[in-house]
Amino acid sequence: MEESGKLPISRVKKIIKLDPEHISSTESANYVLSIATELFITQLIQDSQTVTKSNNRKKIVYNDVQKVVSSVDVYGFMRDIVPKRAAIGDLMNKGLIKLRAVDEERLRREMHENMNSNGIEEGEGEGDKVDELYTESI
Repeated sequence: MEESGKLPISRVKKIIKLDPEHISSTESANYVLSIATELFITQLIQDSQTVTKSNNRKKIVYNDVQKVVSSVDVYGFMRDIVPKRAAIGDLMNKGLIKLRAVDEERLRREMHENMNSNGIEEGEGEGDKVDELYTESI
C-alpha cells in the first residue's frame, strides 16, 4: 500500500466542521477520515485514468471524471455536483438556467462579433462560452 497521511488533517477537520450537525471528533477519527478521503480520491483518479487511457490521452479531463461518476454506482452521490456538460444555449432554451444580465449581454455581443467575423449564421455557435459565463439556477 502507498504511503498515506498526505492530506493535511487540519484541512479534514475544517471540512468536518462544515457539517451543521457535527458536534466534535477525536484526533484518531479525524486521521481515519483523512485516510478514507485519500483512498476515495485515489480510486476516483484511477477510475478516471482508465477512461482517459481508453481515449488515448495522457491528461484527465472533466468529461473523464463525469463519465466515471455517471456510470459507476459508488459515485452516484456525486452526480449532481459533476453533471454532464451542456451548451449554454441549450440550457437557456430548455429554461434550465438564466444568465445574469451582464453575461447575457456579453454573450449576445460576442456571438454577434463571431457571426460577423466568421460568417456564421444566427443561432450557430451558441454555448461556446460555457466555462467563461456564470449562471444561476431558475
